[in-house]
Amino acid sequence: MSRSHLHLKVSFFFVFTWASSLLRAVISLFIGSLFSDPELNPGFPGGVSGTYKDPEGYFVDEKEAETFDAQFPPKKKLKLQGQLA
Repeated sequence: MSRSHLHLKVSFFFVFTWASSLLRAVISLFIGSLFSDPELNPGFPGGVSGTYKDPEGYFVDEKEAETFDAQFPPKKKLKLQGQLA
């Protein structure tokens, strides 16, 4: 590999690393502004009101879940070579 190829690969790596870090920072700032704490922003959310209702899919009938789980054979816990715990 010539020096110019090595230089291009190293340059690309640093530019890619810098760009991905910048993108992560921008995304975290954007998401942080969406879910910011009202205590930190006086007047937040600016006159918007409403109530939260959990979606129906959040609630599971335990008997239905047990019936569904009974269709499958019980799992056997194995400890394989190389596992830490």
